[in-house]
Amino acid sequence: MKILVSIRNVYGTNTVYPECETAKTFASLCGTKTLTFSSLEKIKKLGYVVEVKQQTIDGFDDSYDEAYEERVRNSYAVRGRSNLY
Repeated sequence: MKILVSIRNVYGTNTVYPECETAKTFASLCGTKTLTFSSLEKIKKLGYVVEVKQQTIDGFDDSYDEAYEERVRNSYAVRGRSNLY
């Protein structure tokens, strides 16, 4: 059994929004439109797996970009911060 949620940053606070009917039912039982991290822990104890919906930006490839990570790693190494990774 699993539920699907999304996490959005609202005014600097990560907020968990239900994305499937089961998650919406849990939020309704809690009397809220969103789920708290403590309620997610309790839902996990009931045997549910909490899956976070991947956030994508239209027009961008959402695959892992190893070349970008290598550029970041190299830029930190040039600045003497090689211990980033």
